Amino acid sequence: MNSVHSIHEELMKLRSDPGFLRIEVLDHTRHIIKARLYFDSDLFIQVYRNDKTDVTNFLLMYGGRRIYARDEKWSVWHRHPVDRPDSHDFSPEGQREVGFREFIVEVYAVLEGLSLL
Repeated sequence: MNSVHSIHEELMKLRSDPGFLRIEVLDHTRHIIKARLYFDSDLFIQVYRNDKTDVTNFLLMYGGRRIYARDEKWSVWHRHPVDRPDSHDFSPEGQREVGFREFIVEVYAVLEGLSLL
């Protein structure tokens, strides 16, 4: 579902999205992509994918802290829920695989719930 190529393509599409202040690709090689999608200077989504090690990290940062995230390592997913962002949720919902676009939809719901949008 997630790959360096598919995430890069999504990032290119999102460059014209007025909801983001800016999008920065911090690292992009054949096997790795790391990028940030800024809503504001201290509110952003960070995405990291390594195809070689099968690692995916999607996180929402606010004020220098993770407030929500979904991570994958070796095809096993977990979630860092908004009410306990330092914990690991391995429930069926927490282990559900999500795509980059789906994570963005989740982020908008989190931001609305926290009145940050």
